Amino acid sequence: MDCLPIFLACDDSIFQQQGVDVHLRRYTAQMDCDTAIERKRVEGAVTDLIRAHHIEKRGTALTYPISTNLYWQFITNKRSRISELKQLSDKMVAMTRYSATDYLATLAIDSGKPKYDAYKVQINDLNIRLRMLLNNEMDAMLLPEPQATKARLEQHVKLFDSRDKNLQLGVVAFRKKILSEPRRKDQVAKFIKA
Repeated sequence: MDCLPIFLACDDSIFQQQGVDVHLRRYTAQMDCDTAIERKRVEGAVTDLIRAHHIEKRGTALTYPISTNLYWQFITNKRSRISELKQLSDKMVAMTRYSATDYLATLAIDSGKPKYDAYKVQINDLNIRLRMLLNNEMDAMLLPEPQATKARLEQHVKLFDSRDKNLQLGVVAFRKKILSEPRRKDQVAKFIKA
């Protein structure tokens, strides 16, 4: 949902009115977005700060001129009968490595202090992650909107919300190198204004 304003600005011709040439690409996995920005297939991406820092560690300099209202909810499978974070012993938690979901999964598990280990499982595609919950293949996971609402409507349990921790991790990131080109720098400035 954090990228919704960008889609609306494109559909309502706001970018066009500002003189910005925007071509949107849709990805359902953060790693696909990372690959696109690292391989210069896109100039910018909606991501989280932890993921963006990981991209920078791998050699792609980024700038983050826009923050988003991205948040995640820690949802547990209703059939797993997990009503508290301390009940995560020997349970599988779906997330994406080197991302806010990895960080938040660790935060949730550590704060719950389960007797035995909980296992973080990398499921990158959000739609697959949600289907795994709905098909009772995963015990818990971190989901953004609208996937979190779908899970709650199916009676799965929310135990944790990143908004309660005052964590603002969502950003729109651009490759820094494009800012050295006057035309691209102007396009980014107009994108931000739109």
